[in-house]
Amino acid sequence: MESIDECAFCGRSWLPGVVRHSREHVWSQWIRKHAGELPAANWRGSLGLVSDINGSYSEAPLQLTRRKRSVLTTVTRAVREDCNHALGCTLEQPAKPLFLMLAQAAQDPTPLTLARGDAKTLARWAQKMAITNELAGNPPERIATTAMGKAILDGRTIRGSVVWAARHRADYMLLTALAQPAIGPSALPVPGEVERHAAITAIIYHYLTLLV
Repeated sequence: MESIDECAFCGRSWLPGVVRHSREHVWSQWIRKHAGELPAANWRGSLGLVSDINGSYSEAPLQLTRRKRSVLTTVTRAVREDCNHALGCTLEQPAKPLFLMLAQAAQDPTPLTLARGDAKTLARWAQKMAITNELAGNPPERIATTAMGKAILDGRTIRGSVVWAARHRADYMLLTALAQPAIGPSALPVPGEVERHAAITAIIYHYLTLLV
């Protein structure tokens, strides 16, 4: 697990007056103008599976916490000011019309084909959001590494990461979900045998879901 004593996108350590924290929103601020009326509060939930020594799994109880803020206010401070600005100029602005076009196609619904370069831009935007969502959620493990953040900052996508887009029939407002499954070396899961972890993030915007 990497330290949060450094910027998640460039790896520089915090230095007062030189390398400063910023408020990086998980949901981009421009989304406020397009998301419509949202609840003033939101709920944070957690659930999962627990294994025992015999290899059996049981479902952990759902835990819900009510937060008195809109989902659009969720931020992380593990991003340097300069990186925040750079991401806004080189990623947020190009991704904005593409995301809104995809969301509108999901709502209508109408067919939509994206050019390869546009699909890459949206994938980078979704991957950036997955990183900031993990940081803002303060999970027990941090799966996203600084190398992944640097890839996004440098205009690349994260190697080994895949982004899917899907339309659903109902309006599920705005929400994010994070899972961090443990991956073992054997075909059958064995408690305690963990080779690595993965991060799976669902980004839901009304009729559209992006899965990273």
